[in-house]
Amino acid sequence: MGNTPLVSVVMSVYNGARYLRQAVDSILNQSFSDFEFIIIDDGSTDDSMAIINTYQDTRIRLVENVGNLGLPTSLNRGIREAKGKYIARQDADDVSLPARLEEQLHYAEQTVDRAVVGSGWEYIDIYGDRFGQVAIASDHSEIMKDLIPNKLKFPHGCYFMRKEALEAIGGYDERFFYTQDYDLLLRMSKEFKLGAVSSVLYQFRTAPWQSNFKILCQAHYRAIAQKRYANDIGDEIDVPTVAELKELYAYDIQTFKFYKSRYWYSISRAAWQFGERSQSVRYISKCLGTFLTRRPND
Repeated sequence: MGNTPLVSVVMSVYNGARYLRQAVDSILNQSFSDFEFIIIDDGSTDDSMAIINTYQDTRIRLVENVGNLGLPTSLNRGIREAKGKYIARQDADDVSLPARLEEQLHYAEQTVDRAVVGSGWEYIDIYGDRFGQVAIASDHSEIMKDLIPNKLKFPHGCYFMRKEALEAIGGYDERFFYTQDYDLLLRMSKEFKLGAVSSVLYQFRTAPWQSNFKILCQAHYRAIAQKRYANDIGDEIDVPTVAELKELYAYDIQTFKFYKSRYWYSISRAAWQFGERSQSVRYISKCLGTFLTRRPND
């Protein structure tokens, strides 16, 4: 790698020790190697830092936040630190397949009008087992057809972006504690085109929610992003803080429990829809087993 890498991979970590080594290894083992790997520790209190410090690869650049600042703030810091022409995202609980950077870079270099390049992906569960995959259209207009109603978008962790385009729109809006990726894509699409490599290059891990609060926040922020896009509203749009949303949805949070059994049930349905029937049956068995053995006050 030269003094100025072509690609800067940016990953923020907050208490991500369980899957962190898989995520880091998946980047370090890419077929394309001219990159720097900027890892932002966002105030982790688990073993995340200890895991990162076991690596001696000179491509890794560790950045430490003072406290937990949130994903969009951490990513903007990583982007400011980045030296590459391109910014590639990676989430700390997901996996990039070996040819990911190589194929996305090739696509980006061949289609200079595309500011964000996604890819096809496959879903994996908390144990890393696959239960379905999605190939996405590469044409900007086809991507936008599904993006506007939020029917389909490639996972945030597989974004491959031109740094100059990110800087032109001001990076991530740090007010969007959740759904910042969706807001970013909508704002990007106002100025630039989106594209994607249709082949599967990324593994997106699903995990059970601890409560419905994140789900409620995502829906709320998503609606604001869509309103901003539809009405061509700039930064003056009002975006509530997480604390304000917690107060707004206080009753919903108190009256809802998301048991792990619901997680297995939801991905059992997804696996069935993807045609993974045997996997679907295994998941529904886990659902029943988890539901029958959970404690009454869980």
